[in-house]
Amino acid sequence: MKYYNFSNISKATILLIFSFIITFYGCLALKPGGAKSGKNLYDTFFAGDEGTQYFINPLSFSNPENKDEIQLDITFRYKNIIKDSATINFSILSPQVIKKLDSVSISNNYQTVTCSKINLLFNEKTKSDYKSRFTFKISVEHLNNLFQNYEWSVSTFKDSNKTSYLTNKKTKKIINKLKGEIFVILID
Repeated sequence: MKYYNFSNISKATILLIFSFIITFYGCLALKPGGAKSGKNLYDTFFAGDEGTQYFINPLSFSNPENKDEIQLDITFRYKNIIKDSATINFSILSPQVIKKLDSVSISNNYQTVTCSKINLLFNEKTKSDYKSRFTFKISVEHLNNLFQNYEWSVSTFKDSNKTSYLTNKKTKKIINKLKGEIFVILID
């Protein structure tokens, strides 16, 4: 059996190798660009003079009649005062491709927000449905009012047809948690 003599390796070399290993594994644990918050409910990013940018991960709503689903994700910035708009991107998962909507409405007991300036981002085929992705903007003040109650209704309008999507139990809990973690800081 052959033995190696490591007595010629200096303590400085061992320390350098050990430091490299610790640094390498430490870098693997970091998430670039932002910090995870709220148990994967949202992400926050430092936006310089604009304050903090918030990205709320998709909230799911379902249509009780046809089992279609809509998923909303929300991005906005906030620093000391409400002065910006929020971008709401949403995906409709449906057996039909949806290329145009006349308007979308989000409401609860405190606030109803309706927008007719909706832009189609893309359509794609999934395994069993089509995903139609849209975007629109609302004021952060209106968004704040929406988060004061977890009982949301999201409605889409196309050619005089209304499709409504309601909050499920999980989404109600998420909205309530986001109210306590994010939107409590926006209330004056």
